[in-house]
Amino acid sequence: MKRTILSVFAVLFTIGAMAQSNDYYLPKTGISFIFEVQREVKDDAVDYGFISVRSQSYGIPDETKHYEAVIDKNHTIKYLSKTADGRLIGVNIDGSEDKIDAPKPYKELPKAGKDTIEVEFKYLPNGDVTRYPICHLSEKQGVLSGEGVADSTYYISIKDEKEVYDPQATVPLNKAGKDNANILVNLPGKITLTIEKGKRLVAKHEFYAGQYGRVEALDKQYFLKGKKKSPKYTLEVNPKTGEIKLLKSN
Repeated sequence: MKRTILSVFAVLFTIGAMAQSNDYYLPKTGISFIFEVQREVKDDAVDYGFISVRSQSYGIPDETKHYEAVIDKNHTIKYLSKTADGRLIGVNIDGSEDKIDAPKPYKELPKAGKDTIEVEFKYLPNGDVTRYPICHLSEKQGVLSGEGVADSTYYISIKDEKEVYDPQATVPLNKAGKDNANILVNLPGKITLTIEKGKRLVAKHEFYAGQYGRVEALDKQYFLKGKKKSPKYTLEVNPKTGEIKLLKSN
């Protein structure tokens, strides 16, 4: 019985330690592609046809960007808000990760007639990419990963625009030094995503990704207690890109 009670306390202690932990990750930005496909069943045969594709970004922890905030009597940080996998959402503020669109639940193949299904593929970009084959459409087998017949293959290209997100040039950064609270953010870089079917352009989008650009530290003034009464700051961060969404004093 004592051993069981001790085990329960150990679990509760671990959960509490995780909730109060001061470590966090900045994110990498991935791309999700959701393909909508029509299926038609006729005479015991199935035909597949492309309808549309949509793309969206999502975040995952960047293992190379793991930091520990300084939470002590000399700083005004009370707690960190994080995603379930440890990506920073905010400082001194509660937050939640933006929901991303999910593919519709997969349907059983109909006995006859037409319906639509959605198939998702994910890709984590790094550097410039030229015509990477995400998937291809087989009229008899559906959507398959990788390259098939060129005219039925969906290729993506990614170009690093060498343009870094600027948080209005009003937030002092890159001044870590002594007494800094070790709160870092991404200044994500802009990339252009191109989707082609064969050699035909399907879509073209611009957005920011955390693994492009650079990392900077917030100046110590935001979370360091001064001799006089210091303002308490709250910070909101985009957990998909790591950029500053909001920094304000209470």
